[in-house]
Amino acid sequence: MLRRNHDLHSNNPDLYPRIHIGCPLRRVPVLVLLRARRLGRSREAMSKTKIDWADEVWNPTTGCTKVSQGCKNCYAERIASRFWAVRKFTDVRCHPDRLDDPLHWRKSRRVFVDSMSDLFHPDVPDGFISEVWRAILMNYIHTFMVLTKRPERMIVAIKTLADLSDGIIPD
Repeated sequence: MLRRNHDLHSNNPDLYPRIHIGCPLRRVPVLVLLRARRLGRSREAMSKTKIDWADEVWNPTTGCTKVSQGCKNCYAERIASRFWAVRKFTDVRCHPDRLDDPLHWRKSRRVFVDSMSDLFHPDVPDGFISEVWRAILMNYIHTFMVLTKRPERMIVAIKTLADLSDGIIPD
């Protein structure tokens, strides 16, 4: 089980997370900026990416369903059809075993969360979203980027998680 780092209760505002919410093309990026010391041990990440604006991808959930015209040419669905043998892309799964992966990254990284899914998909339980949020808050040396096509659920989840994430300031 993940525990929060006590540094989050510091009076230093630079240690508090900041979230920037925008809505380009109904993909709502949520940028969580957090600073701290290095955590965990070094481990070779299996999630390197060729995406320009990210250093790593972290997929605590996988699978998705189409919700708009913007999903017509989904790259994640194309990748899944190549690498997921018998599993359908619409089969949304949560992977609790991946929640501690960012703890093992020693250097600060820009992390694209759920490149192969949507964290705020209706099939992802609220409890699992809280666990992902806890993992993000514990790993505040990294910058986490969460994109969603379900901003309504994201806003509700952020309001619900307000007690968990002291200091988050929506812009």
